[in-house]
Amino acid sequence: MNIQFGNRLRKARKAKNLTQKQLAESIGINQKQYQHWERGRAEPSFDKVKRLSYMLGINVEWLLYGTGKLVTNNGKKTSDLLRMIQLFLKDNPRAYPLLQKMIELFISEYKAMRGK
Repeated sequence: MNIQFGNRLRKARKAKNLTQKQLAESIGINQKQYQHWERGRAEPSFDKVKRLSYMLGINVEWLLYGTGKLVTNNGKKTSDLLRMIQLFLKDNPRAYPLLQKMIELFISEYKAMRGK
């Protein structure tokens, strides 16, 4: 990876109106680690690239190499879900810990189903 990867990542994140912190937390890392990716100082694992791709609704190929179709079919669904979560948390800020636990449980169950 290099700075082009970071630029594509930043472009996709901003297109979804997400902060670095929001996106980092959504894939289970801290903001500092994420910043290194956008700045081209570090490389995410392929698993993290897949998570980024899913959360941003973009193709892995586009994110990694800048080739292929930008948006995946799940892009609208993912962005709609993130928008609904943001609105929910705005109206219910105390629900954040519960929502975070629910998401972690969902991810854990998803991994178990896939045998990871």
